[in-house]
Amino acid sequence: MEEIRINEETVKIEESNEVRSIELPDSELIQFMEKDKINEIEEVNVDSTNVTTKEENTLIEQPKRRNNYTGERQKISEYRDLMYQRYIDTCVIQSVERENKNGDIYACAYKDELKIKIHVEEMDLYLPLSVRKLEGSQLIAAKVRGLRRMVGSTVSYLVTSIDEENEVVYASRKRALEILRKARPHNVNDIVLAKVIDVNDYYAVTEFDGQIGTIGKRDISNSRVYRIQDYFEIGDEVNLKILKLDEEGCFLSRKELEEDIFDKYIIDKKYYSERGVYIAKIKELSEKLIYLELRRGLTIACNYPVKRNVNLEIGKEITVLLRKIDKEKKQLSGRIF
Repeated sequence: MEEIRINEETVKIEESNEVRSIELPDSELIQFMEKDKINEIEEVNVDSTNVTTKEENTLIEQPKRRNNYTGERQKISEYRDLMYQRYIDTCVIQSVERENKNGDIYACAYKDELKIKIHVEEMDLYLPLSVRKLEGSQLIAAKVRGLRRMVGSTVSYLVTSIDEENEVVYASRKRALEILRKARPHNVNDIVLAKVIDVNDYYAVTEFDGQIGTIGKRDISNSRVYRIQDYFEIGDEVNLKILKLDEEGCFLSRKELEEDIFDKYIIDKKYYSERGVYIAKIKELSEKLIYLELRRGLTIACNYPVKRNVNLEIGKEITVLLRKIDKEKKQLSGRIF
């Protein structure tokens, strides 16, 4: 019976015959040395990669503290317990630091008056293929940008070692996610509640049950998406559908769960019809077309007016003639007055 702790709960997971169980380090691996009345601890790395799960055999018990320390050393001893018990906790990333000019890069958090440091390689950042092809300083710079975008995000972590003298806890998000994925497996077409941890101009990154998933622009909505930031903010919790889950990654969709605005207002209710004149708001000025929004989710594509004396700016409301409704492609086209 394998045992891990996740957010103040002990989870026992039955092992299969295919994967060997993890043996937690015994007490002889930790040796205390009396020096200037301070107990120093050897750093011990805990391997958390070999975990097996069975979804139907999960029992919840209250965790038990094993130390009797008091005073300033209480927090250190508690985090030592977390390392032994393979406890998965969460923290909020508050800074990105480099130890020196050419040193290692860490995502840092502050909790229980201690500093938690997660090495960039242990953060398990999502990097698109174009970024993964980079080398040297360009790849490092891309990873730093990825870490900076995660400042303010809540992440899971597993304690791997402790620097007691400097009151620093070293942790791994990568190992924590590996355990969570095996404890809470998912499949294609599952509906999941995911937390947004990163948003940029091309995609949003989410985390759910140890799985890192991405949402591309085309999978956000049935309607035209102008800015991903209009739909997601860091910290949002959203229901998403798993489209693909394999070695290449996890790809999610919001669009699959969204009400089809075109069908609702054009096909069913017939709020809008061809040759009708309506008030619409300018949402995008591209090189060849102007995109207007009748209501959220309903976009009309228009050519630029022949007379360029019309004042066109994002957010302005103007009059538009709805010239054509393409029900097959679910597209609207019009002409600006």
